[in-house]
Amino acid sequence: MDDGHVPASKADFTALKDGVLEAVHDTETRLLKAFYDFAESNQKRLAATEIIGAATVERLGSIERRVTDIEKRLNLPSAS
Repeated sequence: MDDGHVPASKADFTALKDGVLEAVHDTETRLLKAFYDFAESNQKRLAATEIIGAATVERLGSIERRVTDIEKRLNLPSAS
């Protein structure tokens, strides 16, 4: 009569160990892939932010030049 209390053999433990090692390796692979995917998307987002920032700085410089030109016209008497 088999009541489920059969002693485990060395082969049973080896098979269990191999299964656990494979599961750990698969989990590690999935985690690394997720981290690399995150890093890649984060790098793209950072690059886009830098481009937007550079465009904003350029536009601000243009506005500052225009304001300076207006201030010159208002503050300096004309040569007429």
